[in-house]
Amino acid sequence: MTILDELDRRLAPIGWARAEPWDDDEYVTYARRPNDEISFELGLDVEPREWGLRLNPVVAVRHVEVARLSGLFLGLPAGACMTAATLADLVARAAPSRWDMSFADGVRGEEAAGQQVVADLVAQGEPFLASMPTLADMIARISTDSRRSQVDDGNLAIAYMLSGDDDGARQALGAMEAKAVERPLLARGQFDVFLRGFRDYFNLG
Repeated sequence: MTILDELDRRLAPIGWARAEPWDDDEYVTYARRPNDEISFELGLDVEPREWGLRLNPVVAVRHVEVARLSGLFLGLPAGACMTAATLADLVARAAPSRWDMSFADGVRGEEAAGQQVVADLVAQGEPFLASMPTLADMIARISTDSRRSQVDDGNLAIAYMLSGDDDGARQALGAMEAKAVERPLLARGQFDVFLRGFRDYFNLG
């Protein structure tokens, strides 16, 4: 048994399944679909260290259509989630070592790590995810987050357009462009490709 087998065993009864693998053997994602529009996701770092794993669990909300369009505009297989939080952020006074697994502990270590991840997902992760059941809830959270990135602004612009708010979309695109100078996450060429795809798709001048 591996830690992923242990997580599969514990997560399946509560509706979570391992997502389709990316070309990355150092990160794994589990997903649960509460409805056709939204995917709840749990991401785990499975890159081995000398002593074991530091799983660093992250929970995220993906809006299926926003992610599809974001990927389309960037020329990627899929876009990013709308919003996310680490379990370390959600669990009071938790250190990242809370989700460590030592190879020396063998099967017992895998069981303990899997149990801890799932317990914290249920207690803290699920309520965070459930607080954003609609696109409007996601917009409300992201639009007030002063730490949002260029990618977040791009998702927000798409979300506004899907909600019929052209002015909100223009503001989000403006914020996205400003970050191209202040704190870029996308290369300038990527931003230009996104903007062109966005405007062509939504016919936004």
